[in-house]
Amino acid sequence: MCNRDVYEILAQIYAQAWNSLNANILEDYLTPNFRYETIWKAEILVGKEAFLDYMRNYFQMLQRFKHQAIATVENDPQSDLPFILINYNNGKNVREYAIELLFFYNKICSAKMTFADVMC
Repeated sequence: MCNRDVYEILAQIYAQAWNSLNANILEDYLTPNFRYETIWKAEILVGKEAFLDYMRNYFQMLQRFKHQAIATVENDPQSDLPFILINYNNGKNVREYAIELLFFYNKICSAKMTFADVMC
């Protein structure tokens, strides 16, 4: 299996975590020093456990307020790497966000969330 195929599988797993609102799905697929950057936080989260805790809380908030987030895997034509496209509906507005993933030895080592029009 080539790296591109592995990256696609990892991106599908990341999207599955979003679609099921279950951060635990990602636990075996992140590097210990995983880094997460988002437009919503000034600092970068460093460490798999810090990220998983953050996402568990975030997903609970989505469930509590009945917000919908639908994740799909897309392909970046410039890098030929998969990324996640999030269609987010908070009941008032629908927005799209993109999550750029970086990989290291068959694991996800970094994710960066931004507005989709910046990424696409």
